Amino acid sequence: MAKYRSVSDEILYNDNFLSLPASARDLYNYINNKTDDYGFCCEVQNIIRTVRAKPKDLQLLIEKKYIIRLEDWLYLEKHFNINNRNLRKDRRKKSNYMEYFDRITVKENGVYSLRQNDTNCQPNDDKLQPNDRVNQINTNQYKSNQYKSNQIDSLEELRATIRGR
Repeated sequence: MAKYRSVSDEILYNDNFLSLPASARDLYNYINNKTDDYGFCCEVQNIIRTVRAKPKDLQLLIEKKYIIRLEDWLYLEKHFNINNRNLRKDRRKKSNYMEYFDRITVKENGVYSLRQNDTNCQPNDDKLQPNDRVNQINTNQYKSNQYKSNQIDSLEELRATIRGR
């Protein structure tokens, strides 16, 4: 996270941005202050509590395309490069989230957007079914952990089993 962040007048005084509730605009500014040198922020839930915003304010920022949701815990400020034009490229610190950067395209004006074929990052209103992924994980996990024998006949076998022999 850098010491100094700015917000461009192009974003701040845009009619679309000004139509947002004050709590959503505050949330956007605080998220901008907590991003790393590439626009990634993993502290959004803490920021929401600090600013006393509501989760619907974050959802509104996502819907209005000011914030890109990459994971449940990781967000990207879409206009980061416009807001921070004066950030020198040679002074940027490498982000911990560069692996997510391959999901993103950077337009000529510096605006981030998701790649067209990446549906994993899109906020999805569909809820997971209760057994989605659970059965897959459980069956794969327990197939490899089957015991050779269910009975232990002596104390020595028990000690050897506990020691992993």
